[in-house]
Amino acid sequence: MSARVGDGSVAGLRGWFSARRWCAAVVAVVVGGVPLVTAAHASAAHASAAHALAAVGYQVTRTIPVGFDPGGVAVDAAARTVYVANAGDGTVSVINAVTGTVIRTVDVGDGPDAVTVDRATRTVYVANYFDRTVSVIVEAARTAKGTIWVGRHPDAVAVDRATHTVYVANFGDDTVSVIDEATGTVTRTVDVGADPDAVAVDRGTHTAYVTNWWDNSVSVISP
Repeated sequence: MSARVGDGSVAGLRGWFSARRWCAAVVAVVVGGVPLVTAAHASAAHASAAHALAAVGYQVTRTIPVGFDPGGVAVDAAARTVYVANAGDGTVSVINAVTGTVIRTVDVGDGPDAVTVDRATRTVYVANYFDRTVSVIVEAARTAKGTIWVGRHPDAVAVDRATHTVYVANFGDDTVSVIDEATGTVTRTVDVGADPDAVAVDRGTHTAYVTNWWDNSVSVISP
């Protein structure tokens, strides 16, 4: 399992973003103007980049204890709520972004590795790496209302809020499961490259982009 970034929500960070002459990484969760966790780093060869980031005022403002081995995070900015997938104990921590406290812990599947939120329907989708499922959490009740069977080792998830379609990258069998939110069923399974490990959606064109870790490619899925 590994950390993910995608769908406009932060599902973690695999490593450094690198360019030809310098590298920097910034992780930030900001809800309604309230920064939860921020960090920055740059190489000594480009200390100016670090100074520029520092000038913006990035700093750790709060540390929030959650479950074991947190591996994915998503934010509902309107609800000022943060969802953290804890791969090590099969739970999702629900955080109140205003108070910075965990207000609920929801049991999901085995090895939750990624999470995303459909802010239109106020529904949370959690990819469970070890048991081939996606857990569905209703935000209003903050409880899991069911599970959807997908491919082997799902480890990334993204949602197109306009079409109410969820895309799940299945690392273990080189597919993407396409889920209809209205019915909660997989309507299509798309073959992609080797070891898909991240997915993002362009909501303007309703196109999904899937990174394939093993063969260094990106699969493009169009409706």
